[in-house]
Amino acid sequence: MSLRQQGSEGPGPVTVIGLGPAKAALVDVFVSAGHPTTVWSRGHDADAAPAGARRVATLAEAVRSAELVLVRLVDNGAIEEIVNVAAGVGLTGTVVNLTPGTPDEARHAADWAHDRGVAYLDGVAPGLTHASSPRDVPAFFAGPRAVFDAHTAALARMAARAVHLGEDAGLPALMEAALLDVMWSAWTGVLHALALLDAEGVAPATFVPHARKWLDQVVTPGLAGLGERVRGGVPAAGEPTLGMQVVAMDHLLATTRAAGVDHALPALIRDRADEAVLRGHANGDFTRLFEVLRHPKPQ
Repeated sequence: MSLRQQGSEGPGPVTVIGLGPAKAALVDVFVSAGHPTTVWSRGHDADAAPAGARRVATLAEAVRSAELVLVRLVDNGAIEEIVNVAAGVGLTGTVVNLTPGTPDEARHAADWAHDRGVAYLDGVAPGLTHASSPRDVPAFFAGPRAVFDAHTAALARMAARAVHLGEDAGLPALMEAALLDVMWSAWTGVLHALALLDAEGVAPATFVPHARKWLDQVVTPGLAGLGERVRGGVPAAGEPTLGMQVVAMDHLLATTRAAGVDHALPALIRDRADEAVLRGHANGDFTRLFEVLRHPKPQ
């Protein structure tokens, strides 16, 4: 395989294989940056090429001369076919799989490509494929370092910068899962708070400005040093102990039940805090829930 350094001869040819808004976003990024861009899709999404791109009739034609083959499908069911075709036409470029999936699916695809002599990277570009994400969110990739280095400039078109997480192709899917975990957990907490207020006749809109300040001034600053704290178990200065916070959790749970609002979320938090206290963490802070989540009790 050939790994031409991207940018040494100008923007190289790119092929985008995908469906829907994600495909359109990828095409727009690379066309705008001056890459000769080819698109190929199967079925109803194959009618016309986006502005500035070239549509071809076959998958083989689409991948044959591309330096980067960017794949963004609904699931990983077709990645083996794409790699097989790439191998069959002697692709000298790299397949970059941006399809959502699990780490194990990504590792399987990487092994499949390796066994067929196709250069492969797995990646996620949250700022490009999630409409609510800002473009300054990095794009994450994994696979052989030499392959990543050969295409760093092009890969960075999808975000403020391209980050190589390591050789393990499953790491980008793991990173995306972790980011979605944060997003959905945070959104669920906010929506639960709005439901609680609404049940008591307080307009949700009046709470949103206070929630934003709470997140910006209390929650976000608490992330500083969090990675070290969850490992070390040392409470942050001025933080109430977990034993003290359990009392406040009881208040939240009682208030939620009295309001007739779904209490599963506060009950879940209270249950995990109870378990942490039982494990001897009453004098630690809220980060001691990490141990309970990392090593759950047997069911």
